[in-house]
Amino acid sequence: MSHVITESITTIAIIIAASMIAITMMQTLYGIEISSKAIFDLTKESMLIKFKIIFAAKTSSNEIKIWIKNVGIKEVDLNFIEKFTIFLGRREEVKFIPFKSYSSSHWNYSIVNDLDSDGIFDIGETLEIIVKFDNIIEPGDWYIRIATPLTEILEYEFSIGD
Repeated sequence: MSHVITESITTIAIIIAASMIAITMMQTLYGIEISSKAIFDLTKESMLIKFKIIFAAKTSSNEIKIWIKNVGIKEVDLNFIEKFTIFLGRREEVKFIPFKSYSSSHWNYSIVNDLDSDGIFDIGETLEIIVKFDNIIEPGDWYIRIATPLTEILEYEFSIGD
C-alpha cells in the first residue's frame, strides 16, 4: 500500500514539474514572439519612411537652412520630425544642435510645400529645417548628419564661401 502511495506522489510531482516547465517554455516563446513582432514592425516602418537631404545653404550671418524631401512611401507625423537628432558644423567643429532650444544654437522646421495643407509631412513634400547659431557662421566646408528615430542616417556636405 505504501508503495502505491509513493508512486502516486512521485507521479503527481512529475506532472507538476512537467507543467511548470511547459508554462515556462510557453512564456519564453510568447516573449520571443512579442520581440520578433516589435522588430518586424520597426523594420517595416524603416522601409516605408525615407528622407533625402536635397540642399543646404547659409541664409543669413547666423542661419543655415536644410531642405529634406520625403522620398518614402508613407507620410510622417510632425512629432516624428521633432525627434530628429542633428549634428552640424564645419568639418572640424561638428556639434549637436538641439530642437527648439532657447539658448545657444537650435533648430526648428516647417513644411515648405504642404500640398494638401494637412500639416503632415506627406510623400513628395519638402521640409525646411532652420538652424540658428549663437555666433556668426564661418566660411569653410560644412557637414550635416541627421539621425531619424528609425535610425536612418542622412548626411550632406556643402561649402560656405567668404
